[in-house]
Formats: sequence, structure tokens, C-alpha cells
Amino acid sequence: MCNFFSCIVTENGDVLFDPISNSHEIIISNNAKNFDLSDDTADPAELKFARVEILPPNDDVFQPVDKWDFTIDQRIIPAWWSEFHKKQAYDCLNTFLDSVLLKDKKIQELSTGRYWVKDCQIAELKGNVLIVKMLGSSQVGEMRDSSQIREMWGSSQVDMMWDSSQVGEMWESSWVGMMRKSSQVGVMRESSQVGMMLGSSQIREMRDSSQVGEMRDSSQIREMWGSSQVDMMWDSSQVGEMWESSRVGMMRKSSQVGEMLGSSQVGEMLGSSQIREMWGSSQVDMMWNSSQIREMWGSSQVDMMWDSSQVGEMWESSQVGVMWGSSQVGEMWESSRVGMMRKSSQVGVMRESSQVGVMWESSRVGMMRKSSQVGVMRESSQVGMMLGSSQIREMWDSSQVGEMRDSSQIREMWGSSQVHIRKNS
Repeated sequence: MCNFFSCIVTENGDVLFDPISNSHEIIISNNAKNFDLSDDTADPAELKFARVEILPPNDDVFQPVDKWDFTIDQRIIPAWWSEFHKKQAYDCLNTFLDSVLLKDKKIQELSTGRYWVKDCQIAELKGNVLIVKMLGSSQVGEMRDSSQIREMWGSSQVDMMWDSSQVGEMWESSWVGMMRKSSQVGVMRESSQVGMMLGSSQIREMRDSSQVGEMRDSSQIREMWGSSQVDMMWDSSQVGEMWESSRVGMMRKSSQVGEMLGSSQVGEMLGSSQIREMWGSSQVDMMWNSSQIREMWGSSQVDMMWDSSQVGEMWESSQVGVMWGSSQVGEMWESSRVGMMRKSSQVGVMRESSQVGVMWESSRVGMMRKSSQVGVMRESSQVGMMLGSSQIREMWDSSQVGEMRDSSQIREMWGSSQVHIRKNS
């Protein structure tokens, strides 16, 4: 594999390199018309050139060149190779570094070429310029066109990204302020932050202490880690995998969250909302149309889900407050309760300290357990199996109860009422 710095050295001392690429084969191809670079012999005396790499220690290009590692990157060394050829390669490297290493500088604009930047202030990156690394406390004001930053380290910053500009990897305390249009960030690491990303926004992989403030249309995030937060994502929003202390504040149309972990929270998700798997101390406040949740764990709560609402599996200290049209709950556990579910309401399996307050048309409950209570179920009401300290107060037309157990009570069941099996009290 070719690494920086790579070059080709000929027998007469010419040093060939590419200012953008580290590939020996690209260097050979680009210079084949002007030099005899035929590579068709294993005889050391007949070899036309040598492939050379000079590598910085710990990948730090700002280290003095005399500390870099020199290698002839091929199995057979030419018979003509000498210290003269090595010096020629080092001289070429030094000349190149003078033009691409930027340290402690204030620069108005970079529009072409490849650079390594440390402790610099750059007003604008544009064109097809490539920043291989930003180090220290470097800052970039604006990125435009197809400009790229491959890696950001230390406390380096980008204030605004436009057009098709890209950042590959962000590390340590590096951050991006505003991203617009088709701008992208690839991997962000420790203490990563993004403040405002606009059209066709994407983030793939942010690491510890991750935060995002405002992403816009066609927004997507996949994988945010420790202390993750998202505040406001817009249309076609998706989050895939947020970890400990996760929270999302406001996601909009076609919203989805896939897997949030410890201390998970979601505040307000809109049209076609879905959550699949939230863990410890999970909460959801307000999900809108076509809402669905599948699997929320310890200290789970849902307050307000709207039309076509469904919950599948909520665990300890589970609560649901307000679910609307085509509401369903499938499996809520200890300290379960439901407050208000509406048309086509159903509850399937609620456990200890179960309660239901207000379910509407086509209501039914399948299995509630100890300290069970139902307050107000309406048309086509049904209850199948309620256990210890069971109570029902007010069920309406086509009411049915199948099996209530000890301390059972029913007050007011209406048209086509039936009770099968009530036990003590």
C-alpha cells in the first residue's frame, strides 16, 4: 500500500511524484510519456527506476524530515542505487513540504492542491482543494464547491459548509457549525458536535459526547455514541443507533428512530413516526400520525401518540398517556397503566398494578394482572381475563367480561352485557 510521501526515482536522479496522489502506479502512468518507466525485468542492473516511500513518524508530517523513515518499496533494489538518489528524494520531499505544510498562518483562500494545516486560520476553502489533516486550533470559515477535509483533530473548527463540501473524520474536540446543501460529515469522534445541517444532510457515526443541533431535509443519522443528543431533525428524518444518555428533541415527517440506549428520551416526532427499541429510563413525549413504538424498557413512558398508534412491549414502570385512532398496546409490564386510548383501542397483556383509564370504540383488553382496574371502556367493549383486585367501572354496548378474579367488581355494563367467571367479593 502506498503512503505519503511516495515518489519514483530514476537512474539519472529524476524524482517523480504526484501532488495529490500517493500511488506509485498513478505516478508511473502520469509520467510514462516523458520517461522510460518500463517495468519488465527482475535484473537489478536493468531496472529503470525505484519506488520510494518516506514516512513521517506517527503520521505527523510536521516532524523534522530527518526523523522520517526511508524505504525502497519494492523487492529488488536497482544495482545503480546510491546515496545520491536518496538525497534527491529527500530534496524533492523538502521542496514539496514547503508548499503544502501550513502552520501558524492566516490565509484568505485555498482553491486547489493538497495541504496539511496546523494552528491556521483559513477564511475560505473552495474548488477541489483537499485538506488532508487539520490539527491544533485550526479554523476554517467557509467550505464551498467540492472542497474536502479528510481529517480534523484537536480543537479544529469549520464554521460553515456549502455545496458538495465534505469532512471525512473528526476527532477529539473538533466541530462543525453549519452545513448546507449536499455537504457531508463522515465519522466524528470524541466531543463531536454539529450545529445546523441543511438540505440532504447526513451524519454517519458520531462518537462520545456527540451532539447535533438542527438537521434539515432528508436528514439521517446513523450511530451516535455516549451522551448523544439530537435537537430538531426535519423531513424524512431517521436516526439509526444512539447510545447512552441518548435523547432526541423534535424529529419531523417520516421520522424514525432505530435503537436508543440508556436514559433514552424522544420529545415530539411527527408524521409516520416510528421507534424501534429504546432502553433504560425510556420516555416518549408526543409522537404523531402513523406512530409506532416497539420495545421500550425500564421506566418506560409514552405521553400522547396519535393516529394509527401502536406500542409493542413496554417494560417496568410502563405508562401510556393518550393514544388515538387505531390505538393498540401489546405487552406492558410492572406498574403498567394506560390513560386514554381511542378508536379501535386494544390492550394485549398488562401486568402488575395494571390500570386502564378511558378506552373508546371497539375497545378490548386481553389479560390484565394484579391490582387490575379498568375505568370507562366504550362500544364493543371486551375484557379477557383480569386478575387480583380486579375492578371495572363502566363498560358500554356489547360489553363482555371473560374471567375476573378476586375482589372482583363491575359497576355498570350496558347492552348485550355478559360476565363469565367472577370470583370472591
